[in-house]
Amino acid sequence: MNKHSVESRFILIVASTLLLLIAPLFVLFFYLSNERAYRDVVDHGRALLKANSLALGKPLWDFDQESVRQIANTILADRSVGAVRVHEISGGLDVRLPDSADGKNPPGLLLSTSILYHSVDGIKTVGTLEITIRRRELLAYFGIDDAVYIGIFLFSIVTITAAAIVGNRMMVIRPLLRLTHAIEATRRLGSRHLVDWVSADEMGTLAANFNEMQARLAQEENDLKRAHAKTTRIYNLTPAKLYSVDDDDRLTAVSDYWLLATGYDRSSVIGRPFADFLDEATRSIYESRGRHATEGAVSGNVTVKFRCADGRLIDVLIKEVQAVEAGETLSLAVMTDVTELKTAEERNHTFRRSRII
Repeated sequence: MNKHSVESRFILIVASTLLLLIAPLFVLFFYLSNERAYRDVVDHGRALLKANSLALGKPLWDFDQESVRQIANTILADRSVGAVRVHEISGGLDVRLPDSADGKNPPGLLLSTSILYHSVDGIKTVGTLEITIRRRELLAYFGIDDAVYIGIFLFSIVTITAAAIVGNRMMVIRPLLRLTHAIEATRRLGSRHLVDWVSADEMGTLAANFNEMQARLAQEENDLKRAHAKTTRIYNLTPAKLYSVDDDDRLTAVSDYWLLATGYDRSSVIGRPFADFLDEATRSIYESRGRHATEGAVSGNVTVKFRCADGRLIDVLIKEVQAVEAGETLSLAVMTDVTELKTAEERNHTFRRSRII
């Protein structure tokens, strides 16, 4: 995939959005989920503290250390509890679990409550119960429910992203590729190619407009070809000896009548300098004629001797008109055979000279 393509840029935008927006939201969701789980652990610890403080009332009143230790071990068996301490109010009984040499509790949240006993003399405070909730860790209270929620969140993000990419490819990239292929085929092959795409959205409108433009251009191109063919046919069938030369005086076109009068064929004369067909005695007259690169300017008439295909020389009068198109000088000249006129003039001139003598 081209790194500068529309699809790659779209995927880059989606990835950037996921990184800059969705990733922080995911981290926030994970943090809030962990915070909620820790609050549930603390609430569970408070319930555990209250329930076991009631159970420890009579063992402490009776100084039953064995029962107190059993209850403390039961509390410590909870995975959220890091340490337990049961302290008799007079100091006669003090149970710490787990046993530590320095007597310090492990780090965490300390919860404590008074242990009460309902005696015949009323409610007595017989001691205190302390439990230490383990310090919160990132994955310490991450449960299956949290994993399910995060999995659903990730699945939703992946599904939406995949749907956006697939939708972009189906509705944008595919018609653009077909439009690009049609343009490339038109440029390389020279024929007008249409886009094979029909839809009721903007891409369908774009494809329809492109196809309409291609059809219009093809029609205009055919009209131009027909007009050029018609003009060329009229040029060739004109009953006059027409020819055209470029800026270098090379023949670019000749009429059929010109070919008929001179005896040449079109393929042998096109591209050759017109002066090559003139007699050397009059070639300089043609080459020194005045040409004007002005729209509609008519060059001066020149009379030269033209050599036909069979070698005979004829006297021709050349009248040329010029046009400027896109910086290029185009010309149209008509060549008139004046051989008989020149012969008659010479005969009259000879006759007058003989009369004078």
